[in-house]
Amino acid sequence: MKRIATVLAVLVLRGSAAFAQQLSPQEPHLVFSISAGLSSGSHLWTLPNHLQPVAGASLSNQDTMALGRVLRPGIVAGLTASYFTSPRFGWTAEVTYFGFASEQRCTGPTVYQPEADSINRQACGRAQGLHVATSVVGFLGGATFRFFPDRRVEPFVRAVAGLGLLGNSYIQTSGVVRSTQCQTADNLCSLTLVKESKASQLTFVTSLSAGFSFALSPAYRVRFEGRDVITSLPVATGNGSGSDPAVVPTGRVVRHIPTFTIGVDIILERRHPRRY
Repeated sequence: MKRIATVLAVLVLRGSAAFAQQLSPQEPHLVFSISAGLSSGSHLWTLPNHLQPVAGASLSNQDTMALGRVLRPGIVAGLTASYFTSPRFGWTAEVTYFGFASEQRCTGPTVYQPEADSINRQACGRAQGLHVATSVVGFLGGATFRFFPDRRVEPFVRAVAGLGLLGNSYIQTSGVVRSTQCQTADNLCSLTLVKESKASQLTFVTSLSAGFSFALSPAYRVRFEGRDVITSLPVATGNGSGSDPAVVPTGRVVRHIPTFTIGVDIILERRHPRRY
């Protein structure tokens, strides 16, 4: 019995030592991460006194509307690769989809101008609350620092920055109307209330994050991460003028968007051949 106990103790000690060595590799190693989570919502822009022309009437006949856009909670998903040149410090690159979805806002006047098909009333009513599949795809690079790389629980911080591709417009606001003026078989068409003269394609994205990972095995960890995603989004800044009053002046606003993700880390180590 003593011999069996001794053998078991040796095996346990060797296993613990091997696991600790795996958790604190002294040689460069690569960590791939797959993560998914949610982003938070916030206000984006408001035009409190947009003047909407009445179809078929002179330019002096206009309805005053309050238009806007808010950010909705959305899905975040990404792939990350971190190359650790030491147990604590690693260079990081990632491609992440930030589903910063948005929602249209439209509040019409108490009394609309007389109009045969009530086109403005229809457009505003159907624009209100309409979800838009806006998003940002970020291509980011930076660094990761692990505080305790030799523990089952590893706290870390990460800072990355790079370019983002904008999907869909954060400004164009429209609603479906039914009218004989639509010139379609079903008399349905979309009336654009505001839009930009040229849609933006690029933005910047910066992410500051903190979290921890928990060891499932020497090669796999589960990761919990909170991020402050900082990005610049297009906004409407004033009322339109000229031949097309739907075209409005635009600008940019920087938003801090908190996100939370859960991921799986896959650890790949570079081993040197053993010499005898």
